[in-house]
Amino acid sequence: MLKSFIKDELPKNQILKTIYLLIHDHGPTTKTDLLEKTNLTQTTLFRIIERLEKEKLIVECGYGESNGGRPPILYKINARLGFIISIHINRMFTRVCLHNLQFESLDEVSISMTKSHTPRVVIDETFKNIQRFMSKHHFTIDDLLGIGIGAIGPLDREQGVILEPEPFAAPGWENVPIVEEFKKRYPVKIMLENGATLAALGEYKGDSSNYKNILCSISSWGIGCGIISNGKVVRAHNGNVGLYGHMVVDIGGNKCKCGKRGCLQAYTSLYAILKDLESNYLSEKRDLTWFRDNTIPLIKELNRNREVTYEAVMRSAYYYGVGLSNIINLLETEVAVLSGPLIQLYKGYFEKVKETAMQHITLNKNVIIVQEKSLQASASVGAAVTIFSSLFGREEN
Repeated sequence: MLKSFIKDELPKNQILKTIYLLIHDHGPTTKTDLLEKTNLTQTTLFRIIERLEKEKLIVECGYGESNGGRPPILYKINARLGFIISIHINRMFTRVCLHNLQFESLDEVSISMTKSHTPRVVIDETFKNIQRFMSKHHFTIDDLLGIGIGAIGPLDREQGVILEPEPFAAPGWENVPIVEEFKKRYPVKIMLENGATLAALGEYKGDSSNYKNILCSISSWGIGCGIISNGKVVRAHNGNVGLYGHMVVDIGGNKCKCGKRGCLQAYTSLYAILKDLESNYLSEKRDLTWFRDNTIPLIKELNRNREVTYEAVMRSAYYYGVGLSNIINLLETEVAVLSGPLIQLYKGYFEKVKETAMQHITLNKNVIIVQEKSLQASASVGAAVTIFSSLFGREEN
């Protein structure tokens, strides 16, 4: 029913879609509220509401406040008339989540990314979990609206390919045609987007919905960045927004993996910290590959050995704060949400980043800088929002 409604492009159906989307975005809402948001006559609006109800696209959900007469009926969309799958892939976990049409999580599973979790293994495990969702929640492919995939950049969003991310524990994560693999199995809308971008979109539609300028930054072996500017998603062609980690913070400074000198990433990443600690941490038994495969144990060890690691880690935090302030100054960010293993697990790291950023912010002193344990939940919401919006021709851009 919902898919037929979405696919109907007849002009007379467009006004129904407009009212449906208003109810989706602002519900629970009343007929009076909808009249104020449109130029429709009362008779026309009431007829549209009646039709949407008859087709079970919307439902009554209680009563609003009375102004002296009968309390007005509240309407919301029928959120279980369709389902959306979100998939968020990073180096440590792949999160598969089932959403209703209001982007609420109905079910989820997290797959640990071990040395055996090649793209083929992860894709096959994800297929099994989607089938489990369908069986458990009693829906078929006809009820599945789409699959939104978030991943570490750089990406080719148009072709649906994960290009050359920082190495995973398992081999094979270069040039992965992830969208094509899912299209072989599911004949639905499938989209690929940078995970940090989806996290920013999820924040915009969720906890930070009162703000129009949002930054989500995820720091680990590299730096991911998602940006909402004036209510619009900021995207780069390769899915790696603005190459934030390669902003120059020290001209002629440390050499970065990209070949330039002075990049933010050359000071803030776990690579940079280990280089600082080279004689204490790197050895024949524990080289960079070992640490990349054991990120969480590494951070916990850094935290335990603070007498050795504190100076190097706080230097990373200082430069991170400088880079963060540059973006906040440039985009007039209202909310900056930070996540990543150092933010989560190294005591004092987030506080140092925030303190440094606030010292270097020029005018925007009211910016809110917050710490998140994980942005995967926000990224999942962002993926669901992206699929839903694209189906109605209003891609979040």
